Amino acid sequence: MSRRFIVLVAVVGTLLALAFGALGAGFTPTSPARSAPAADPFIRVNAQGPAWGPCPLSAGGDPRVECADVRVPLDHARPDGATIRIKVSRLRASDPDRRIGVLLLNPGGPGGSGLWLPAALAEYAPQLYERFDLIGFDPRFVGESTPITCGLEPAEQNWPRYSGRDGFAADARAAEEFAAKCQRVSGDLFPHLNTEYAARDMDVIRSALGEQRISYLGWSYGTNLGAVYAQLFPERADRFVLDSVVHPGWVWREQLRRSGRGFEAALNQWATWTARSEDRYGLGSTAAAVRKTYDALVAELERDPVETDAGPVDGDLLRAWTLVQLYSDRTYPLVAGLVAELRSGTVDPDHAAELADLGTGDGVADDNRTAAYWGVLCEDVVWPRDLLRYAQEAKWDAIRYPFFGAEASNITPCAFWPDNRIRRPVPITGNRTPGVLLVQAAGDPVTPFEGTLAMRRRLATNVRLVTLVDAYAHQVFAAYGNPCVDRTVTEYLLTGRLPHTDVTCANLGEQLWRVGPPNGLGDRLREINGPAR
Repeated sequence: MSRRFIVLVAVVGTLLALAFGALGAGFTPTSPARSAPAADPFIRVNAQGPAWGPCPLSAGGDPRVECADVRVPLDHARPDGATIRIKVSRLRASDPDRRIGVLLLNPGGPGGSGLWLPAALAEYAPQLYERFDLIGFDPRFVGESTPITCGLEPAEQNWPRYSGRDGFAADARAAEEFAAKCQRVSGDLFPHLNTEYAARDMDVIRSALGEQRISYLGWSYGTNLGAVYAQLFPERADRFVLDSVVHPGWVWREQLRRSGRGFEAALNQWATWTARSEDRYGLGSTAAAVRKTYDALVAELERDPVETDAGPVDGDLLRAWTLVQLYSDRTYPLVAGLVAELRSGTVDPDHAAELADLGTGDGVADDNRTAAYWGVLCEDVVWPRDLLRYAQEAKWDAIRYPFFGAEASNITPCAFWPDNRIRRPVPITGNRTPGVLLVQAAGDPVTPFEGTLAMRRRLATNVRLVTLVDAYAHQVFAAYGNPCVDRTVTEYLLTGRLPHTDVTCANLGEQLWRVGPPNGLGDRLREINGPAR
């Protein structure tokens, strides 16, 4: 069976993500969680303080990083009830005399582990490491934090599914079984897996660290999480950076669906770039010719996969791999090179290994990332139940956006998720929120630029926007390597002063493509907010 797409978004990744990664929260309108008093209700949970010690391998292996368990309520509406474990990593400020405070980090997902982030960010941004305790954590039910599972086999985790291959009826049956398995295996936990509760966990972490306020840096879905925290606890939020912003009005169906259009534009942009190097890659001298070559290769590989040292490569696998690479236009040469190799039938062994490793996780439960991803998306809000709507939208978007439109709009397990709980997103109004810096690439294929503009309107005051123009990329600060973006974000975090006006940063273009990705942090962020298995 072919390996198929799963998006993050970043969303948000989204999925997918999509990735695709907007602002969700599972609660009833009368829930005590919504009206919790400003006073800290978690003294019982964290009276002993965290016991710091060695970290699991998922924290990256840096001996300077220490880890601890923080107990949080399973149900934030009942803070005196059962608790679960949240694993937290910490890299203390290297200049304690000039320490500003703590900087919490989230890589996106949902479902992405964040224990590794302190060490990675310290290497990329030593100025932040000097002045902040860098704090990573695995959100509830992810990785080392009481991990959740649905007991899914690898083939059952392939979501979104391409609606044109097996037929919509088969996709709907698979989605229903996915949802049913999750409820059978972990149905008692899923009601407590949502963005609002993850944000409230962050406040318990703040309390356990003994801090009055926290600063925050989140990418993709992490922008969702950070905006919800700032909305719920504005008096406890200091300097907040939201990078590659989820649209606050697209939770979550529309956020995922919009990625079909975003990736279509990104693939066409890759074709435009590749056409300028026809003498090197031989894929066509115009964007239309390159795109025709790519689509024909996908169809050919579906009929006759290419054998490599790491196994066969079919059309689905090529498309899934391409989608991950399109998270940043800095990988365009890599995509062009592999497509040229596949056309010739001779694939570099290292490239074949990359394809074979697509979407492999860090262990824990084999389906933990998938279960946590869909758990958040399905629990944050109630999804449409009209199956005909999914079928029609997938059919329309397959025509408009043939690269990924059918997958992005197809039915998902959320269409069959239990709806006996009233769920609605935390409203983002901007009332009393701290200074917020929004960071966005103009051509982000996962969280489109419209999302950042919508978030800016919601926040209204105390917000500035940093735009990287002429760039097709998801996740920018510390991931893309643009000096203007990195300098602006770093200065804000160090000084606490927002820029006087919005900032526009130019893309360095060909200079970057010649040297490739700047560091492993960007690659890891792209992996977390891309296809998950």
